[in-house]
Amino acid sequence: MLFRAELGRLAVAVAESGPDALGGRLPGGPLVLARPVSGALRVEQDGQNALVTPRTLVALDTSRPHHVVVPCRAHVVALLVPHALVGLNPEDTTGLTAATWSGTEAAAAPLFHLLAGIDRSIAQLAPATAEQLGSGITDLVGALLVRRLCRDTAAEAAELRRSLLLRIQSDARLNLSDPDLGPAGMARRHHVSLRYLHKVFHEQGLSPASWIRDERLARCRTDLLDPRLAHLTIAAIGERSGLRGASTFTRLFRERYGVTPGEFRRAAVHATATSPGAVAIVRTPAPVG
Repeated sequence: MLFRAELGRLAVAVAESGPDALGGRLPGGPLVLARPVSGALRVEQDGQNALVTPRTLVALDTSRPHHVVVPCRAHVVALLVPHALVGLNPEDTTGLTAATWSGTEAAAAPLFHLLAGIDRSIAQLAPATAEQLGSGITDLVGALLVRRLCRDTAAEAAELRRSLLLRIQSDARLNLSDPDLGPAGMARRHHVSLRYLHKVFHEQGLSPASWIRDERLARCRTDLLDPRLAHLTIAAIGERSGLRGASTFTRLFRERYGVTPGEFRRAAVHATATSPGAVAIVRTPAPVG
């Protein structure tokens, strides 16, 4: 792998390899959306086969058995997308495995060109900027995958609900600093009933309130890594994402990540100090829930 960059909870990886073959199954692994900028790939999953060239994108689900053949030297750019980030469960992705899109398709063109332009500079983005970019890419990926999944009338209704959910989530991410952001307000902003809002979230195994909390905590985690915000107190970091009160913020953060915000920030500072010029990577226990 040439390099990997984290864009919030989305990641981008760039690799050169081949001839080579790889595969298997990665429990809890992400969805992958990849484009060979040069060379080619052959992807096999769920009985589907795809030959992927620089003119196409391909999707595969690493949480299920898969096989990838790189017949010659290839330069590949890939997005690594957690299932939950686009409102999918692993059992929902059969229609996506080894699926391809032409770079000329309207729905795929933005991602197609984005992947071609990614280079090492993306790894130098400030954490907050990287998260904002990741949020925008997530919306594009979610819309592309949902469109492919939905082929019949019943699925079209589900597509509408998933598209609504993506719009609601995208809008909410822009308003996390509002401490009054909540399910009722989200329903009003998008002209749906509160009951229907809960239905849309519940279909993806989520609840509006817990999703808002987790998004706020994830934003706080990013802010704690940002050296430009080092002058802010823990309470101020929480307030930037709508979490009032240092004690409440600390309790929620520890429940989610296993450490307090102060401990997390100190670990990040220590990691940077011991490796000057490097991007700090702080590993915390897996989130609960």
